Order: sequence, then structure tokens, then C-alpha cells
Amino acid sequence: MRHPCFANIRNIISFALFKSMDIKSLVSVIVPVYNVEAYLSKCVDSILAQTYACLEVILVDDGSTDASPQICDRYAATDSRVKVIHKPNGGLSDARNAGIDAATGEYLAFVDSDDMIHARFVETLLDLARCNRAGIASVEFARFYDERSLDLRSAVEGKTMIFTSEQAIERVLYQNVLDNSACNKLYSRKVIGDLRFPVGKLYEDMALCYRLMERSPKVVHKRVGLYFYRLHEQSITGSFSLRRTDVLDITDEIVAYMAKRHHRLLSASLDRKFAANMNILWLVTRSRQSDVAVEQRCWGNIKALRFAVLTNPDSRLKNRIGALVAFLGKRTLKYFFRLKRHKR
Repeated sequence: MRHPCFANIRNIISFALFKSMDIKSLVSVIVPVYNVEAYLSKCVDSILAQTYACLEVILVDDGSTDASPQICDRYAATDSRVKVIHKPNGGLSDARNAGIDAATGEYLAFVDSDDMIHARFVETLLDLARCNRAGIASVEFARFYDERSLDLRSAVEGKTMIFTSEQAIERVLYQNVLDNSACNKLYSRKVIGDLRFPVGKLYEDMALCYRLMERSPKVVHKRVGLYFYRLHEQSITGSFSLRRTDVLDITDEIVAYMAKRHHRLLSASLDRKFAANMNILWLVTRSRQSDVAVEQRCWGNIKALRFAVLTNPDSRLKNRIGALVAFLGKRTLKYFFRLKRHKR
């Protein structure tokens, strides 16, 4: 039987060889752009300032009506790594898909055009993916209102965690360490393959994330905030619209998929569905315009799931508290939501 030390030595030698050869993989960074003239330059500058320079930056102008198209073209004229796609407005998913179809990199990353990334964002993710032979690598978000408070070149390093495909999906569903955002990750071309974001839906990241992780035998995550997510007022307050109910359809699809393909993850998918219905009911409750049909749908799902969530030791504490309150009835639950609103 081979001593485990040999495996460690082999990994160290592989890492050293990888570093010494300095093999450069092209990384495609896809940026969907729509009416963000106030933020676009800061975003693109942070990408072009990466310590890893072997980049293809694809700016997808999704039918912008402000100065964003001209800003994109100026970058393409001054840096050969920048490509611009001008297309009619089709929404975030359609713009990302256009970027995927145009990308030629071995790895792909997504950056939203009002956000920014740390100078070592790409380098860190690529090292994580290649050294651990992972199809997906991720880091954490650092949220901000004003970029003047950001340090784009230093960061506090945290530990690295490696998950199997199924473990990663479970973590995403329980919202534990891993999340379903597309933007704080690096994907190998093989993992993305023919998968695309669903066009015309909100929560497009959630709809695709578990399918991508299913294709990646290993997912690696480093606890370091290298993706800078810009907070707007609507990011904090939230508001209800019928489009937000897309999340109810998506979580229904996830539950059905797990029941068919990953039965061990069924409880985790039910927990995620419960959380989605609680969130939509909360938004409806605090909205000035009530929607009886949506409220009834959410309450029906909450009633059906509350026992499973309450008795699931892996459920998030906030979900288990919500499930407990739900046993006191819809009126009590809505009163609980209003109390939360006043506290905020």
C-alpha cells in the first residue's frame, strides 16, 4: 500500500512544475453592459489591471441608450485584449450567453458592469482551479457603496476548501459558504460546454449554478473577498414585482431535478424552496400592492414545507425560526414580517 506522503509529494512536485513552466491559459472575462456609463470605466479598469494579463475581455453592449457603447469602443481601440459586441437589448442572460458564444478562453469569468474586481481576482481563481484540478473555483464577495473605500491590491487571505460536485451543490442550496452567483467564480470551458443562462428570467444564476457544479468533479473555494459587489439602494430595500416570482418556478425545478438525479440533496432543495417562498411572501407583505394569488401560492408552499425545514438540522437557523413561526398561522407570520421591517 502506497504511503499517503507520496501523494503529497506528488502534488508538491506537480505544483512546482506548473509554476516553473508558467503555462498561460487564456481567460475570457465576460461583462454584460446596459446603461452603466457612471460605473463602466471603473469596472473595466479593474479588469485590465489584473496581475494575470492573459485575458480576453468581452464587453457585451446589450442595447444601451447612454454613453456605454462609446465607452466600450474606446477600450477596444486602446487595448487589443478588449472585444466589444453590440446587440439589441435582450436582458442579462442573453448578454452573458452572447459573451459565452464569442469567448475563446480555456476559462471563463463573469463580472457585472457596475462592480469591480481585486487585482489578483483572476490569478487567484486560476491558481485554485489548476492546482486543485477543479472545474469551478470561487472567492467571496466584498460589498461596497463607494469605491473610494476599496483597496484593490491587498486582501486578507482565508482558508481554501475543496468540495465534490454533490457537496458543492448541497452547500449552495443551504447557502452555506458557497452561493449561486455567477460572478465570483471561474469556470473551465468544459464545465460550461453547451449550458446557457435562461433568457427572460430573474434569478438566472440560481437556475444554472447547480447544473454547472454537477459537471465539475471538484469545486474549490477560497475565503478571501476579491469580487467587489456594488450596493445600490434597491440592493438593500428590495421591492416586489411579479418577475420576482421566477424564483418560485426555479426552486420548483430544482426540487424536481434533485428528486430525479440527486435524491440525497432533496432535503437541501426543499430548504431552498422554503427560503424562496418566505422571501417572496415577505416582499408581498411589505409591498403597497398586494397580490392574493402569489400570497396564496407562497403560503401553501410554506405550510407544506415547514415541518421538513423545522426538523432538518442542516437548515439555516433563520429558516427554522421562520418554519416555527409559520406553525402559528399566516397572520402571525405576516405580523412577524412587519416587525422585521420596522427593525430594519
